Amino acid sequence: MITPGTPTCTAGPCLYHSYLCQGCPYKDALMYENYYQTADYADRWILGALDGTSATFTGGAGDTSFASVDASTRVECAQRGTVYLSVWMWVLRKLEEGLDDCAAGCVSCNDHGTHAWDEAVAFYTGSLAANATSGEMLFSLANSLCAHYNTCAYDGLAAVNVALFTAFTSGQGHLTASRCAQARPVVERIADLMSVPLIQGALRAAYQLAHLGGGRRERAAGAAFAAAILPRLAACDVTAASTVNANLRLGATHTVFEDVQRAFETHYNCLNVTCGDIGGLWDGSVGSYMAHFSPCVTSPSPPPIPAVGRPSFSSTASPPPSSGSSL
Repeated sequence: MITPGTPTCTAGPCLYHSYLCQGCPYKDALMYENYYQTADYADRWILGALDGTSATFTGGAGDTSFASVDASTRVECAQRGTVYLSVWMWVLRKLEEGLDDCAAGCVSCNDHGTHAWDEAVAFYTGSLAANATSGEMLFSLANSLCAHYNTCAYDGLAAVNVALFTAFTSGQGHLTASRCAQARPVVERIADLMSVPLIQGALRAAYQLAHLGGGRRERAAGAAFAAAILPRLAACDVTAASTVNANLRLGATHTVFEDVQRAFETHYNCLNVTCGDIGGLWDGSVGSYMAHFSPCVTSPSPPPIPAVGRPSFSSTASPPPSSGSSL
């Protein structure tokens, strides 16, 4: 592992640690490295999908073979893995960079940190998100899933996106005013909120595979979502993570939705999300939740979160305007 603050790495896996990062190892990055036993887990997973080979990791957690799957499944995995595994962590990396560069008590010193925060928001949103129903990045993923889970705030905009942009604005405000310590819990809450669509995606794929006759596309989606959320779940309970992996990995021949659901729901408190954050799988054609997938009713108390409402986005990158519909 690269030593914090020293340019000791010139090649190899250590490049996936930040160069000259004062805060290394970052909390969330370390969680993923502990699970996969390597820092270049996303690169291995994505390249395995593109090359039709295997993504293997020391200890075997998260091992995925793409050798026997068809090309369309591999493309699906590579595209999803790029966003869910790589971009997801890079957003947090840029937020952490903002904290690394924050100098307490020196308002004029923090331009680079606030710029890094803007970059994080740009990566989260993507350049194609012209409204709530377009785009390919994490912002659009959350909006797409909120329609499936009945968790949209307004005009097709996910409640979690409203909370996230409130947090982005709040954190950047702390950096601009050199309130460095106050920005730390904002980053941690952003990581919790960014996990909501990953959990929703994994649960939806499990339900489709178990109850709706899902095929290769759903299997690919489930594998990618699982690969992206398993390290956080494993930090709560290794057995629960193993259960999800056994049901959603590419080579799985059978999926028991209720096992996957239980593995997640019993650890919402540890994951700092609530039943209300996740919701239940919504059937818009009949206006009710799918059988066996209503929102859970025992909702743990998460850490304080930014208010969900119609915030002002003037101090950082703004969510694109909604088209008035949802995916």
